[in-house]
Amino acid sequence: MFSETGHGFPIVTNIFSMFTLLVVIAHGAVALRRFPAQIGQWRALRRHMNVIKRKDSHAWLLYACRALCPNGH
Repeated sequence: MFSETGHGFPIVTNIFSMFTLLVVIAHGAVALRRFPAQIGQWRALRRHMNVIKRKDSHAWLLYACRALCPNGH
């Protein structure tokens, strides 16, 4: 993957970077489909979390909120 001078090919780096960016964008688009889009859906989710005390429901919401934070916290 190196040229005769020992350096890499910039086009290979650019193609790999674009592919990685497309994968990240596709992953984000698919993940966002799982979020409630309307206020009624959010209310139903909160009601569900209050009625059914399961840790995985709370963990899902925590992970979803952490994924939306720009600084990752």
